[in-house]
Amino acid sequence: MEIILFIVYLFLFSFLITRIKFFTQSGISKKMLVGLFLLKIAAALVYGWFYGLQLYDGKSDTWQFYEISKNETQLLLNDPVGFIKDLFSYGYNTSGNLFSGIDSYWNNLKTNVFTKLLGIINIFTGTSYWSDLIWLNFVYFFGPVAIYRIVKRYVRSRELILIAAVFCLPSFIFWHSGLHKDGLIFCTFSLVVFHFNTMMEERKIIISSFLKMLGCLLVVFAFRNYLVLLLVPALLVWWLCERYPSKKIITPLLIYGGCVILFFICPYINSALDFPGYVVTKQNEFKALLGNSQVVLPVLVPTFAGFIRFLPYALDIAVIRPHINEIDNPAYWPSIAEDMFLWTWIAFVVFKKWFYNPRTNTSPSPLPGFIIFCYCFSISFLLLAGYTVTLTAAIVRYRSFVLPFIFAPLAGVFSKR
Repeated sequence: MEIILFIVYLFLFSFLITRIKFFTQSGISKKMLVGLFLLKIAAALVYGWFYGLQLYDGKSDTWQFYEISKNETQLLLNDPVGFIKDLFSYGYNTSGNLFSGIDSYWNNLKTNVFTKLLGIINIFTGTSYWSDLIWLNFVYFFGPVAIYRIVKRYVRSRELILIAAVFCLPSFIFWHSGLHKDGLIFCTFSLVVFHFNTMMEERKIIISSFLKMLGCLLVVFAFRNYLVLLLVPALLVWWLCERYPSKKIITPLLIYGGCVILFFICPYINSALDFPGYVVTKQNEFKALLGNSQVVLPVLVPTFAGFIRFLPYALDIAVIRPHINEIDNPAYWPSIAEDMFLWTWIAFVVFKKWFYNPRTNTSPSPLPGFIIFCYCFSISFLLLAGYTVTLTAAIVRYRSFVLPFIFAPLAGVFSKR
């Protein structure tokens, strides 16, 4: 029965993807849309199988979320009011610090929201892990489609290359297709960006787009509140770059220069805004996690000088790891291969743009505000990840979030002439 239900939902949602305007208005053919959706389902199945291996002994997040969701389904069926009230309750004396991972309602909120969502889906899937994957990936699919719809407006490239850069980067599709929070976070984050772009194009606040953007922003906040802090200055840069196109170089420098100053002076204004201290705390939480991929790092001191001294290690973690000399670990092979491919892609883009440009008599066109947004957000995200994540295995997962924002704009180097 479970297999039959899986097949039925697979056909149902594949059909819906070819009928829903949000997908069809992307300009991607219906066959390609279905193919990309099936690719995500295949990645999700591999994800579930891999983390279901005896090696993990049922302790992987994905299967633990699934087990918790069964209890949520029972609570929903037996006590719907309690199901909702439980989302706003916590077993601590206070709700805890917004950025702490210990004894904090805000830290637990992401798991509570996700498992309750699974609990609702379980009603329709008969608590089948594999059918849950299809429902989730139908929702997740809105994310890359939203980014593709924006990117194709600003990046002139061959369609297949642009599709590959948004949908098919290996680590992205693996981590954002499984039964985990990542796919939902990327989906809601991308919809925030999509609706912001809609208002930017119309040059006015559209109530429906603003409300959808706000709703998705609340979901992002519930899952990873720090993403909102990274998103706001990046959106501000985008808006200012479009409003003042002649200031596209100085605008990001001023905005992010101001953010760096605020980051380090806020603790002196209010102790509750000790952002350097929160980064150090989050890094220590990662160091306390068990795992064979812990990186040996010096102590990060929560001062400006301390962050500057740690910067080379942060860049190494965020951009380079896993190192090529870590190839003796088979688990790193896919990541190392992907990194080599992506760095080759970057090197090719740099060569073609700066060292081999047959149109020598033409000056380069200014970057659209959206492209500047992509790199501002991606760089700030990677830096924060480099300062907080201390596990090589974990950084591969976190870094995958920004890969479409980095490499889709680079697809323009493959434009048709």
